[in-house]
Amino acid sequence: MRFVNDDFLGPTEGITDGSSPGLAVEVVRQVFTGLGQDVSFEFFPAKRAWMMVIRGERDGMLATLRTGEGERFCSFPDEPLVRDRWVLFVRRADIGKLKFSSMDDLIGHDVAVREPVSGPLAQPTVSPELWNFLRKHNNMVATDGTAVSLRMLGSRPRRLRGRESHLRDE
Repeated sequence: MRFVNDDFLGPTEGITDGSSPGLAVEVVRQVFTGLGQDVSFEFFPAKRAWMMVIRGERDGMLATLRTGEGERFCSFPDEPLVRDRWVLFVRRADIGKLKFSSMDDLIGHDVAVREPVSGPLAQPTVSPELWNFLRKHNNMVATDGTAVSLRMLGSRPRRLRGRESHLRDE
């Protein structure tokens, strides 16, 4: 089995040589070893990884979010295989002003989210539920990376109502 990853699961140099591949790779490798099946892992940008799977050049993706478009080409289990813990970073000056016990607590606050990987299988970077919630409430600020998102914490936000904003690292 030849798997590709469209997300970072640990040091990329450790994925192929087995030295430090990350938990997901280690677990899947052990399962396939127990089944007597050879398995390999490679890291590629999301668009390339998806196209390799669609064209049959690779057997599947180790980790990706379930989307309707992705289901056209791959099967996904009904039960979650992984539960992620998401962390919200808040400006130091705003500590105590934002509590978070549900997504409703995000209403009225701009939330920086890395924009989805575009292409034939647009891949969101957060859960579909959070993505849809933020778009519905017009408080998502799409960025092109983590560095831009974190820099936003250092400046006073401007209200971005009525449209989705895009910030780029230049």
